[in-house]
Amino acid sequence: MFKFYYKITPEICEGEIKYRDKEYSFDFFPYRNSDIYILLNYITISIESSTMEAKYIWGCSPRTNWIEQKLAIPNYKKGKIILEKNDKIQSGMAYDYVSDIVKEYFDSEAQIYCIGDYKIDEEDTCIEFATNIIATIKPNNELKNIYVLLK
Repeated sequence: MFKFYYKITPEICEGEIKYRDKEYSFDFFPYRNSDIYILLNYITISIESSTMEAKYIWGCSPRTNWIEQKLAIPNYKKGKIILEKNDKIQSGMAYDYVSDIVKEYFDSEAQIYCIGDYKIDEEDTCIEFATNIIATIKPNNELKNIYVLLK
């Protein structure tokens, strides 16, 4: 299991996340250098190996897989999400994040997407690490979900 840490800072990966209906995919602009990829289903978290910082998400996610659910933007702080280094993680590789993060939710009224457990517990920490992309980290440093604000 991968461990994620966070650092509170006003600096985040600035850009724009878009969902392309015709391609069934998320894209982040502008592209940032990244060379490690953590896969949640077909959604990819791009990591830069020199800092181990998560830069943004991208990837395939057909709306037909989304479960309609009333969602609210979690209380969050701006910061960096950092993947814990270990000997098995190598530059240029993609890794499956094996966990219960398999379900995808969408609030069509609020235009909020979530992959993972959309419920936020009091002890969880939510960090906006890229423009309109919020990761929730559990107290044991596991990733709980990722929220994407599509407005």
